[in-house]
Amino acid sequence: RIFIIGNGGSASTAQHLTSDLNKWATGDGQAPVRAICLNDNMSSMTALTNDDGWENVYDAQLNNLEAEAGDVIIAISVHGGKGSDAAGVWSQNLTKAIANVKEHGGYAVGITGFDGGAMAELCDAHINVPAESTPHVEGLHLVVTHCIVDGLRVLAMGNYQEK
Repeated sequence: RIFIIGNGGSASTAQHLTSDLNKWATGDGQAPVRAICLNDNMSSMTALTNDDGWENVYDAQLNNLEAEAGDVIIAISVHGGKGSDAAGVWSQNLTKAIANVKEHGGYAVGITGFDGGAMAELCDAHINVPAESTPHVEGLHLVVTHCIVDGLRVLAMGNYQEK
């Protein structure tokens, strides 16, 4: 399984990547990708946030889904879990979810901007867009995720084919 997460604009990129992986990454007659976007269900997210706090919203879902060896988490974040404001350190829910999957024998992929933040060190694989503009990073993250999906499709199909 592939779990995909993000906050704010990165949450919409996580949803888009999940859709592309599930629909486009493999060809007809091939095993589908099993991608799950943990920020897709607003009712679950608000219930978990209410009871467990925002920093645990993804960690709690991974516990419910019983993260296991071989699972992959893709975390998308402009700042990579670095920086803070009056609400506290940014994206602690992402770094906790990464730690959860890794503790269960899974792998972590980070897609970040700026200097990569904490996720640059936490993830097994890391793709950084070294721009220092949130809108630019978010836009380029869409390009990166499209390249990932197209690359997987080429691997699965042997060549690039439109449906």
